[in-house]
Amino acid sequence: MGINFDIEIVASSKCPETNNKKAARNSSDGLTLILSKSIKGKVSSSILSSYEEDEEFWVDNRVNVFSSNIFSRKDVLKASFLSQSSACFIDATVFPPSNIRTYLPIYQRLIIAMPLKTHFVAALIAFNVQEHELLSLIERGRIQFVLPQSIDRYNIDFIAKALEVNSNAMLFSRRLAAASVAETRSRIPFLYPPFGASAKRELLRLLENISDPMVKPIGEIMAKNLAQGWVGMERNISDRGGMGTANNGVGTIIGELIHNIAGRDLRIELIASSMSVEWAAAVGATYCSIENESYSDFSSAQLCASMYSGVENSPIVNPIKSLEPFIEGLLTLNNDVSVLEVDDVFTSSDIDRLGDYLRGVSDIEDPIAEIGFLNDKIKKFETNQNRINRLDILGLGGVAVATAMTGNAYVPFGVWIAQYLLKNADPSRDFGGRAIDWVRAINTRSSTDAVLVSRLRSKAIGYKC
Repeated sequence: MGINFDIEIVASSKCPETNNKKAARNSSDGLTLILSKSIKGKVSSSILSSYEEDEEFWVDNRVNVFSSNIFSRKDVLKASFLSQSSACFIDATVFPPSNIRTYLPIYQRLIIAMPLKTHFVAALIAFNVQEHELLSLIERGRIQFVLPQSIDRYNIDFIAKALEVNSNAMLFSRRLAAASVAETRSRIPFLYPPFGASAKRELLRLLENISDPMVKPIGEIMAKNLAQGWVGMERNISDRGGMGTANNGVGTIIGELIHNIAGRDLRIELIASSMSVEWAAAVGATYCSIENESYSDFSSAQLCASMYSGVENSPIVNPIKSLEPFIEGLLTLNNDVSVLEVDDVFTSSDIDRLGDYLRGVSDIEDPIAEIGFLNDKIKKFETNQNRINRLDILGLGGVAVATAMTGNAYVPFGVWIAQYLLKNADPSRDFGGRAIDWVRAINTRSSTDAVLVSRLRSKAIGYKC
C-alpha cells in the first residue's frame, strides 16, 4: 500500500496463569470443537478413536478442502454415507422432530442431526421411540447420525452405544464440514472459490460493476456479503467444523437481500435453514422441514433449496414441498405401533416405490391404488383401522397437488445470478476474467483450461467469419 511504519516487539516474562486461562476462554465459544486430547480417559475407546480419526482427517485435508483438489462430497465421505439408497435428513438438534414412523416407509435411510444432550430425551419422545429401538434401527443401517457440533454437547453414552452396534453410523463435524464445502462449491461456486485474494477481488468488482440498474443492488449486496464471508473463512470452519459453514451459506446472502430490499429481517431463520439444507445435500439426502405447533422452517428451507439447487437448473436437492403434504399424513401410524414392526413390514422395494412416487419420479398410472396397496400392508398388523391416519389426496386442492406432483416451480436464484454473469460478462474484457471462466467450468463440469480454449476458439471462428 506504500505506507511505511515501524514495528516494536516487547517481550515480558510476566504472564499470570489466570490471564492465560481467561484468554483461552475468550478465544473460543460454545461452537468451537474441542480437541481429542481433552476427552482422553473420559470417553470409550470407540468414541475416542472415531473422534481422533475425524480430527486427523481435517489436519491432512484442510488445505485441499479450500482448494479445487476436493471436488465433491464423494471425495471425503465414507462408503456408509455414500449409499445409493434413498435418504432423508432430519434436523433434531433442538426442535422436536416428527414421529419416526412417518419417515421409515418412505426412505431407506434416516440421517439425523443428533439432538443436543439437553434435548435428547425430548427428541426420543417426539420420535416416539425407545432408545433400544433406535439402536436396533442403527444396527440395521436404517438410521445414521451427523454431529455438526462439538462432541461434548451430545449424549456421550448414546454415541458409545451407537458406535458399538454400527461403527459406520456416525459422521462427525469436520468431515461433515468438508463434504458441505465441496458440495456447496459444486452448486454455487462463488461461495467457496478456490483461488487467492486477487481473483476474489476481481469477482467482487464484477458484481459491483453490474450496469443493469435492476440487478445492480443485488450485485452490490452479494459482493458485500461474499467479502465478509471470505474473511477468516478457513479459520472459522477449522475451529467450528460443520457449524462454521453458517457464515458462508446461501441463507446469509438471501437474508441480506430480503433485509435490504424488502425490509424484513429473516436472517437468523434463513441461516439456520440453509445449514440444514446444505448438510442434507452433503450427505445426499432430502431435507424434511421442521414442522411443529410453535415453529416451521418449511418456507425458509424451500427458499434456500431453490437457490441451492445449483447451476444445472435441476433439483439436485429434492423439492421440499413435493414431500410435505404426504409426510404429515399419508402413512403416519399411531404412536403405539412398534417401530421395529414398521421397519419389518416394508421391503426396500416398497420404500423405493413410495419414495419415487412422492418425489414425482415414478410413472404410476393410478396413485390412489398404489397408496391403497401400501396402506393395506400397514393394516395387516393393525387391529384397529382407525389407528391409521390417512390423508385424502383428492382433498389437498388443485394447487397443492400440482406442486406436489411437479416439484419446485421456482427458478433457483443461484441459477439466475450465475446465468446472468455467464450471459452478459466478457472474460476477456470485464473484471474477473479468471473467476468467470471458473464459474463456467463448474457450470459445465469442465476445467478452466477447457473453457479458456473454447472461448478463444469461438472468438477466432467469429473473427474469420
